[in-house]
Amino acid sequence: MKAKYSCPHCGGPMNVEVTEVSVKITRESTSRKLDPAMSLVVYQSTNRAGRHDATGAFKPEALEYKRLHSVSPKLMLPIPHGLDAVNKARKVLGALRGIGDGQLDAFVYFGHGTTKSFPSMGFGLGFSGDRDVRQLAAEIARVGGGNIFVCLYACLTGKGFGVADWLGDELRDRLDEPGARVFAHLGAGHTTKFPFAEYSGEGAGDLGVPVIGSKDPLWRKWVNKLQNDQAFRLSIPFMTKQEIREALA
Repeated sequence: MKAKYSCPHCGGPMNVEVTEVSVKITRESTSRKLDPAMSLVVYQSTNRAGRHDATGAFKPEALEYKRLHSVSPKLMLPIPHGLDAVNKARKVLGALRGIGDGQLDAFVYFGHGTTKSFPSMGFGLGFSGDRDVRQLAAEIARVGGGNIFVCLYACLTGKGFGVADWLGDELRDRLDEPGARVFAHLGAGHTTKFPFAEYSGEGAGDLGVPVIGSKDPLWRKWVNKLQNDQAFRLSIPFMTKQEIREALA
């Protein structure tokens, strides 16, 4: 079955094939409980011309994440849309390099995405220098200290063998233990309300057991709760499969 959506941020059309998997998770394999308060939160802070992508989605969701999880203001990193790509990437790298080894539990991104890039922070596949996603992976691995969660509230980054899978694979190879997990969207939609997403663990293609599928009795409740419960949708990356199902029951 296919569902048709248009991205509310960029306005582009989207066709998503709805399979039995909407979210996949491997949280139970984590050696310790991650603390969302220890997140570096990167978000697009100003709008694209003629859009309300930042003020209508990325910025308010990021600021609510900060409030909900008691994130320090020092760990909030706004990135204006008008900044050029190289300096966006350097801004993120600079923030990460200012954090000590093993001091973060999560790297969270609210911004635009494609299958090959993170436009709102300048990184992508095939770029060189500071824009090379390997630079990002290296710093995330260092601040994670062997166990970190990467949450990409961004369109398309989880589709196919794309930038999210590649980032997860790169992180796995750099960490002392297989402790990198990545959350990413499979298509284009709202930055946090979009229901077609996946969790990956230990790198590319190594996905967990489906939590909520389109044929699951809880599917409609899952979609509705994402639409209407902001605290829930900003907390699901840190919830176990059982906790998610209990919240939907």
